[in-house]
Amino acid sequence: MGTGIQRKILVLVLGIEALLLLLMSILSFSGMIRAEQATEGKGSEMLGAFDAFAVNYAEDLIHERLNERAQLIAIKVSQQLEILDDAENIAKMAEKMLASPWDYPPQHLTEPHEQTIAANKAYIYYSPGVRERLATDPRLSQRVALLSNIRDTLEYLS
Repeated sequence: MGTGIQRKILVLVLGIEALLLLLMSILSFSGMIRAEQATEGKGSEMLGAFDAFAVNYAEDLIHERLNERAQLIAIKVSQQLEILDDAENIAKMAEKMLASPWDYPPQHLTEPHEQTIAANKAYIYYSPGVRERLATDPRLSQRVALLSNIRDTLEYLS
């Protein structure tokens, strides 16, 4: 009879241990599932934050580059407009000189003979064949001398 009770106690202890093992397994498994879900949630959250950061950074970088490009274009356009204004003023002065040559004494501009040309100094450069025409055409020579009065303006603009 002692063996029947021992057996029942042994079955009871083994049953309780099996139940505890099953319970521990269920709790461990559910804990792992919750941990995985929390990790996925945090990972998704971090991925979303990184994605937003990357998009914002890219947008900021694009805006900065576009702004720099627009400023460079504005500077170039401004410079070109200044050059056009200067060219227009020079043309008006030349028209004025040609319209009233008696108000302007003949001037002489030097030709550049060196490779290094001094800054802020006006020179005259003759295209091929013009020098020969100057020797035979006094009117052309007079016009060049008259228009050489633009020296001060050219030196100022340079």
